[in-house]
Amino acid sequence: MIQTVTHFSDQFNWLEPPIQNGLITVADLIPQTDIYELQQLSVKWARSIWDSWHVHHSVIHKWANKIKEHLNLY
Repeated sequence: MIQTVTHFSDQFNWLEPPIQNGLITVADLIPQTDIYELQQLSVKWARSIWDSWHVHHSVIHKWANKIKEHLNLY
């Protein structure tokens, strides 16, 4: 997978990171002792980060589709 991504690296451009990278941090996950709660919070963490990059979603989708196409994942 990394080899495929680097194959297209010359076509990727810098995306300005969001000012706040989500509302949940890894520090919020550390104290979790219940595996179910950890799993639920991990999903919320990932969603929070993805949502914070909303202005770049269309570009990221294009990149992902290009890689999927190259790997014949369609």
